[in-house]
Amino acid sequence: MSRAFTPPDTMTKADIKNVADVRRAVWTGGFTGLGSGLLFGFCFHSSLVPLAKVLKIDLKVKGPDLMTASSKEIGGVTGFGKALVASARPKSLNHRFLFTFFFGAIWSFVGASTAGKNTKHLMQDVYLRGSDQEMMTEYQKINGPGTEDTQAHTQELQNITGYQNLVKESRKQNR
Repeated sequence: MSRAFTPPDTMTKADIKNVADVRRAVWTGGFTGLGSGLLFGFCFHSSLVPLAKVLKIDLKVKGPDLMTASSKEIGGVTGFGKALVASARPKSLNHRFLFTFFFGAIWSFVGASTAGKNTKHLMQDVYLRGSDQEMMTEYQKINGPGTEDTQAHTQELQNITGYQNLVKESRKQNR
């Protein structure tokens, strides 16, 4: 049985809900990316045929494409573009599957990663709950946590109260 159904006792109901929300967001982002990537890959491959007409590449003549060409035959960015367009020959279903599934896989990964990054703030309490050490940087370990901030804050409060006292005294004298 999955550990998702038996969470540890240290987790509250809110933590369990947060973990489930993050998990759901990652899965949803992955499948959304997969669907849009498959659609984009199919449309991209289908758009190569009109692009071949614009670039005046004859798709009926057998020439170098991405699968069969060597690096010398392709020769630079222009040659790569022509070989990419030549991959869209009318009977090249293997290339259509390649483009479709390649973009589906890449976009699925990007969608899941983005969803995870966008919802990782919900996991902060869960990560810190079971830790027995305080999370401090090396600088905080050396100087103590917040000593400079506390001293500056105390000094600022003293200045404010001193100023307020001066204002009160000057108002009393003006009456």
